[in-house]
Amino acid sequence: MTDRLAGKVAIVTGAGSNIGRGVALRFAAEGARVAVADIARESGEETAALIAAAGGQAHAYALDVSDEAAVLETIGDVAARWGGLHILHNNAVYRTFAAPGAHPLLDFDAGNWRREFDVNVLGAAFGCKHAIPHIVKAGGGAILNSSSVNGLVGDLHRPQYGMCKAAINNLTMTVAALHGRQGIRCNAIAPGNIPRGGIDAHPWAKLDSPYAVADRHQIAPRRGVPEDIAALALFLASTRAASSPAASSPATAG
Repeated sequence: MTDRLAGKVAIVTGAGSNIGRGVALRFAAEGARVAVADIARESGEETAALIAAAGGQAHAYALDVSDEAAVLETIGDVAARWGGLHILHNNAVYRTFAAPGAHPLLDFDAGNWRREFDVNVLGAAFGCKHAIPHIVKAGGGAILNSSSVNGLVGDLHRPQYGMCKAAINNLTMTVAALHGRQGIRCNAIAPGNIPRGGIDAHPWAKLDSPYAVADRHQIAPRRGVPEDIAALALFLASTRAASSPAASSPATAG
């Protein structure tokens, strides 16, 4: 490890498992103090314990990102606890599935779709809204949003998920356009075929899951793993991703 995030404070939502856990572990291994936020308290605490066991610094927060008041409180507590905020990774996600035999668009459940939008889109927007003032105060930093290849194509299985991720892509560009001059780098990471715990056990997945579809068309010899995404997240969160040559030089890289 290279301590590329030494002295930085980061929040990772949905950090109790899968990609979020991988990113939180990597950030901490590179020197960041990491706020591990997840709606599942025990999972978040487990991630924080793994970081502590490896010699890193972390604190777990039980957080439903669709609750704006809770997002505001959590971000404020993180900034107060560690003296600022430099990195936010909006990674929390909520997924619903059409019942077996149901048409993914013509038979959709409005309640499920609203819940996905509340978590996947508004949750990220709330994070940006309340983290940006702290990141600007710290002199700049990075916001990462977890998107998906599903946001770039028509989604045959979960159109609402693709729609949410397309919205994340636009949110990312909007934050970059509005706050780039304040030193905030905002990027979206769009993973492909990275299986996540619990999905493959769902009855829907036994029919023709996105993983099975992707496997049939994938050129790479393996599926992705959370560590792949964590490596990219580290680069984007570090000053090596800044546009200034001075900021990305070995002497000043953070």
